[in-house]
Amino acid sequence: MNEKLILALLFGALGCVGSGIGIEFQGSLINTRVIGVAVGGLIGGPLVGVLSGVIAGLHRILFVKAGSATALICGASMVIEGAFAGVLSRYSTRFRKLWALATLTVILCELFRKLMLLVFIKPLDLAVHFVENITMPMLVINSLGVALFITFIENVAREQEHVKARQSGIVLAMVEKISTCFKQGLIGEHLKNVVKTIGENTDFSHILITNTSTPIISNLSAEGHSVLTFDVKDLKQSLGRGNSCFDFTDGSVSFLAAPLLDDTTTEGFLLLGKTSAPSVYDRKLAEGLGKLFSSQLTIGNLEYRSNLLKDAEIKVLQTQVNPHFLFNTLTVINSLCRSNPDKARSVIDNLAEFYRKNLRINARFVSLQDEIEHIESYLEIIKTRFESKIDIHYDIDRGLDCYLPPLSLQPLVENSIKHGLLPKKGGGVISIRAHKETGRNFIKIEVEDNGKGFNMNKTASSDSNYIGLENVRKRLLNCFGDDLTWEINTKPDVGTRITIAVPDFSQA
Repeated sequence: MNEKLILALLFGALGCVGSGIGIEFQGSLINTRVIGVAVGGLIGGPLVGVLSGVIAGLHRILFVKAGSATALICGASMVIEGAFAGVLSRYSTRFRKLWALATLTVILCELFRKLMLLVFIKPLDLAVHFVENITMPMLVINSLGVALFITFIENVAREQEHVKARQSGIVLAMVEKISTCFKQGLIGEHLKNVVKTIGENTDFSHILITNTSTPIISNLSAEGHSVLTFDVKDLKQSLGRGNSCFDFTDGSVSFLAAPLLDDTTTEGFLLLGKTSAPSVYDRKLAEGLGKLFSSQLTIGNLEYRSNLLKDAEIKVLQTQVNPHFLFNTLTVINSLCRSNPDKARSVIDNLAEFYRKNLRINARFVSLQDEIEHIESYLEIIKTRFESKIDIHYDIDRGLDCYLPPLSLQPLVENSIKHGLLPKKGGGVISIRAHKETGRNFIKIEVEDNGKGFNMNKTASSDSNYIGLENVRKRLLNCFGDDLTWEINTKPDVGTRITIAVPDFSQA
């Protein structure tokens, strides 16, 4: 509402000026009053048009040839013409050029005013005399004047848009270069690019990034630091007064200080300084960069904490697998100690070798070949007792390799043996296949058996017999996220096939 009142005063005053500089011609007044009122209505709408017309009309009635035959008619018509221009403003989007609509509006307003003179001025001969003398000059002068005025306004607005577009382009290019620099925290080495990029794309002469106690990096030389007398610790007190971006002066330099926050904790400040007073644009830029860098600090810390949590979850799940396998192996050794001590010693040797390989549990990833060797060590232990019941086939592309979390495939083989082949009379076969997928950079791995199968309604999360499967799925999901494909196909007394597809990092 305040903006409309300001516009009304501005264009009403312009209408008054148009009356004041009018020229008498054969008893009539040639003026440009309608330009201010019409433009006010077209730009500000009906309210601005009416108020502009009231201001310009009262001025015409009271101060310009007051008491003349045309004063009241011309003054009153200003209000109607302003309202008319305001109504036409609603159709401005249909005109490719606003000056064309403004010219049409002025022509119609002039013709309307001349009609008012013919209707209300008596005698008619006097009205005709006025109309004949001033109609054509005022049509030409006002239509040209409003066209030039609107064109000027459009050019100014267009230039402002170009300036904003250039500024936005500079800011976006700058942000693209430096937006992720704060993800690793307030570390000077990573922030060099920030200071350099801001300096290249703005007119700030002093650029500093600080923690809450000391400057970390700046574009100032060692000598340049000596002219700075402020204490960074004092900035926190200014922030405590509720300012999201505040300014201060240090010697001849005016600084804008934007806090760098991790969530709600102040980690430091971005300081932008120049020898002249900062503009509104400078303040908006400082605030925007401060918020952007703060969000990057928060995201970086969240990612760090998420990775710590993910690693902890992986370690927990991995340690759940080992006791499961160890328990089954010790059961085998226990039975062999009575029936075949030599084989028991052999199994113990294999178990020691297995756990030597198993020390890699602290590694986040191991190669597919390492996983296959792990399975072979495991089978040497298992086949000591069940050699006649278990056979295993490998179908792995030559030269193929990818990376998996340790203990990804051994629990699948163990599950096939324990729940698929051993309960089946006569045992069976386990097939392990690994192939590069056609058309995408993924490795497809299958572990299949022709054992007893199981009921899919008994999931890994609800039946302790299948905890190994669920642990593997969770660890793979933690590592690969949505890139993981995990599928179980099983039929009772037919067998089970577990299919995994993971990204081929070895080809990345």
